[in-house]
Amino acid sequence: MVATAFLLALAAGPSPADSLAAPPDTAAPRIVRRFSEIVVRAQFHDPLSSESAHLLSGATLRALPVSRLAEAVALKAGVVARGEELHVRGGRTGESALMLEGLSLEEPLRNRSLEVPLLALKDVEVLTGGLEAEYGGSLAGVLRLRTVDPGERPEGALLWESDGRTSTHYDRVSGRLSGPLGTTGIGAVATLEATLDDTNLPTLRTVSRTRNAFGSFGWRADNRLLGDVKLVRRSNSSRLVLEVLANRRVIEPYDPMWSVEGYVGSPCTGDPCSPEPVLSPTPQPGFTYYRAADHAVITDDRRLATVLSWTKPTATRLATVSLGWLSARRVTSVGGGDDPSYLTPDRLPLWGRDEAATTDPFHVYHGDEPFFQKSSSGRLTLRGDLERATARGNRTKAGLGMSYESVSMREFDLSTYGSGLDSLRAYRAFAPGAFGYAQARWVFEGLVLNAGLRAEYFTPGPQASRQSFAGPTSATWTFAPRLGVAYPISVRDVFSLAYVRLRQNPARDYLYDNRLQISSRQQLGNPGLTPATAISYQAAVKHSFSERWALQTAVFYRDLFDLVGTRSVLVSNRPEPRYENADEGHASGFELSLFAVGEGARAELHYTYLEAMGSQSLEEGLPYGSRVGVRLPAIGEHPLDWDRRHSLAFSASWRWSENWSMAWSTIVGSGLPWTPRARRQLDADLSLLNGRRLAWEEETNLRLQWRPRGSAFHVGLEARNLFDRRSEALATLSGYPNPLINTYFDDYGAYRTETGLDGGGYWEDADGDGKPGWIPVHDPRLFHPPRAIRMSVGVGS
Repeated sequence: MVATAFLLALAAGPSPADSLAAPPDTAAPRIVRRFSEIVVRAQFHDPLSSESAHLLSGATLRALPVSRLAEAVALKAGVVARGEELHVRGGRTGESALMLEGLSLEEPLRNRSLEVPLLALKDVEVLTGGLEAEYGGSLAGVLRLRTVDPGERPEGALLWESDGRTSTHYDRVSGRLSGPLGTTGIGAVATLEATLDDTNLPTLRTVSRTRNAFGSFGWRADNRLLGDVKLVRRSNSSRLVLEVLANRRVIEPYDPMWSVEGYVGSPCTGDPCSPEPVLSPTPQPGFTYYRAADHAVITDDRRLATVLSWTKPTATRLATVSLGWLSARRVTSVGGGDDPSYLTPDRLPLWGRDEAATTDPFHVYHGDEPFFQKSSSGRLTLRGDLERATARGNRTKAGLGMSYESVSMREFDLSTYGSGLDSLRAYRAFAPGAFGYAQARWVFEGLVLNAGLRAEYFTPGPQASRQSFAGPTSATWTFAPRLGVAYPISVRDVFSLAYVRLRQNPARDYLYDNRLQISSRQQLGNPGLTPATAISYQAAVKHSFSERWALQTAVFYRDLFDLVGTRSVLVSNRPEPRYENADEGHASGFELSLFAVGEGARAELHYTYLEAMGSQSLEEGLPYGSRVGVRLPAIGEHPLDWDRRHSLAFSASWRWSENWSMAWSTIVGSGLPWTPRARRQLDADLSLLNGRRLAWEEETNLRLQWRPRGSAFHVGLEARNLFDRRSEALATLSGYPNPLINTYFDDYGAYRTETGLDGGGYWEDADGDGKPGWIPVHDPRLFHPPRAIRMSVGVGS
């Protein structure tokens, strides 16, 4: 209803003169040229391209009620958001690429992307289909970033947004300062953003704060520090840019298993002494105070990217050379430090027992989470591109590049203590890479042919032969053709067809391993993995109704194979789970996008129908089952975890007076799939995988802003999840390191299957009467966050 009312109001406004009408004596070729340069370029990113693309301008990003780029991308057609994961046209979350100046911003270990402050973005192109040959490193889509350039005079912007500690203790501060650096001919832009949020989940950890000259500061549950510094030197013939992006994120997660607080003891009442814990809310002789949340792990993730690019344009050519260095460091540990000394047998977690008076097998009553992980990765990339265009509209583009990747990992998992399984996983590896591509466009009597070819070189590196159970490996050359046809079928319409073959190298964490006796929680690395493949077909129509209105539709089919998955293989005459090029899948769907632009207003409406099917959603396979031995793979194809059949996204921004403006976003989606489970049984019928659906989801965000007349100062009010719809986001979660609940058995899934209730539960004989039953957990992590109200104060835009 809101979308319909807004679009009708926009249409009712005064319409400018239609500049698309050709004069009476205009010849047909002139009509086509006028169409491509005036009509469609005002509405679409490139009307004669075979790509499906959506543009997010910097002004739109800052107007919409979003705080991160991922939230804005989730409002586009073909994109499904699950928490912080984005799935483009049915692909896994690591199958999309984030690119700046032609360089990837994903670290090579697990293909995790950097974050960029919203104030630093000039615009973002969301490419979802028909990708041309210059784009590599992804099977699904590409987010192409362009950051803000410095102006000719000093400029700045500052924004503070807070909920005033009324809901989640949320604070976000962002600022940008730009301008020329004296008379050097160099301009600079510096952008900083800090977001601190306790989220809607319970805050159980001890609050620690650090005092300095600026005040008292402390981490919250989710903390993000983002920075971007850009130096630009322009001359009459070239442009030189140096840009540095930095991220730091500290996560202190909530887990109800680590929620006990009180005095814990272990009085012995028999011989031999039983270590069964006893919990008391008050001090007791021999008891010690224990706050379990302080003993769960914290993740400290830091990433840094440096990009140096040189561009030289001429009348018909554009030459670009880019050099980039990306580094990442990630530590997961108790306390967040780089010290695994807490991993000792006497500090292993102690779980309660069935039929106990004050404890249960769901909660931890002593010890630390038995996990430590420290990883680092880096990528050095050099690329050069040359583009040439002609007056007829023909275009050729070619490029070459080379890279060097390095990764290291040191991981301890002491939950295997006493089982004879290896607790240490460690490796250090490096490998070179290279690519080349050529892309051309030919225009002949209105028909446009887009064709290209991309070649890439991949190798697991010289350390491949030194990994556990490594077989023969070799370098791989892959070739990915791209072919598209575009045809202007009228003065306002372009029809296009595209066939593309995409290849993506496996994330390096799947390649290496030093363990011999492993558990099924962390699979054995395989240096014999090869790049995965996606073959995509697309038909699209772009239609311009007027300068105000435009429509874009697309039908697509994607076939995926050689994806990384888990299979049991015989290693030294015993079955071990190992990463293999074994998963397959396909995605098909239909997209429809309607755009409306008016004076001071913009609206978009996107509908997506999607079928995302495959053998397994996770590279690790089924997350529940025996810690050792064979875990059966899924049988056939099933709906993937992000298989949302119907999605409707509406976004709009409207300045209705000189003082007031409003922005609105709504996402409505059909339910995601989940798997019914049998109580306390391992899966015997894998045909039921993702066989049921959660309820439909809806989330609406609203932002109101007031600005005094003629002033850069503004005040805002924002409501997240305006209608407070607390629908389910998940049916179950991992229970690691619990030995049974949500690890060996999927208790949450079985609880929902048997009772029809949400929130999770576990099976226990709580009162010791020999009649066990379900104990509800009411896990808030399974639900979408409730409504939150935030205020903002800012200067500039």
